[in-house]
Amino acid sequence: MVEMIPAQVSLVLTPSRDGEDDPLSPYLGEVFVQRKLEMQQGIAVAIPIETVVAFLNRHDRQLMEKGYDVVDWLIPKKVRNK
Repeated sequence: MVEMIPAQVSLVLTPSRDGEDDPLSPYLGEVFVQRKLEMQQGIAVAIPIETVVAFLNRHDRQLMEKGYDVVDWLIPKKVRNK
């Protein structure tokens, strides 16, 4: 289970593009700061499935009280019905 995917955040100055502008003319309008998020390649942190299953087993009662059917997550119905 992937816990986190690395990303880089940068702040970029951008013009207001309400109308048609001539790309060859200098831009004289207002300038805004835009937050840009770029996902990086690869996985930074992953949780082993054994850890997930142990968590579900440890907290099954609390999860069931909140309406989550932990048995369906751990044992597929087609396997349970055999």
